[in-house]
Amino acid sequence: MSALALDRQSIEKKDFPISRRGYEPEAVDVHLESLAGEVERLQRELERAQRAAASAPNAAAAPAASPVQSLALAASEQVRLIVDAAESSAADIERVAQEEAARIRADADTEAQRVREEAVGRSQDHVGQVGEATSTMLQRMDAMESELGSLLDGLRTGTSRLTADLSLLQGNLGDLYGAAGSSQAPAPPRADT
Repeated sequence: MSALALDRQSIEKKDFPISRRGYEPEAVDVHLESLAGEVERLQRELERAQRAAASAPNAAAAPAASPVQSLALAASEQVRLIVDAAESSAADIERVAQEEAARIRADADTEAQRVREEAVGRSQDHVGQVGEATSTMLQRMDAMESELGSLLDGLRTGTSRLTADLSLLQGNLGDLYGAAGSSQAPAPPRADT
């Protein structure tokens, strides 16, 4: 594993690939694993230095204790900064993801409401148009029925007049033949021809 720089810029790097306005989880995981590996390496070095300091003679330990302690303190501070940065990055990632999810949910709710209202409006328009067409059709049927009734009444009246005129004509012809003394009167014409 290559050594990872533990300065603030490297720990808080912002060049993760962005996916849906957040960091790619796999890239964050890889970065955090690298940080964890470096922290473990520093802890092992610190433990080795502490063991070496403990096993050294007392005379040599007094002057050497100060550099080991300062290395341990520096490593401890770097570990704390790394952990703080990782926690801060994770919290930021979670916050951004929650904000994005809330925005997407709100957008979806708004769009669903708009589609519902549009569908209701279109269906009401369609029902109104069908109602108007039905009303117009019924009015036309009533007008046609009235016109047909008038035509039938006219035909009945005309037929009644023709029948009456034909009966009158037959009666007049019978009278005419009777007055002329003709012994053979022609057969009266049939009314249905």
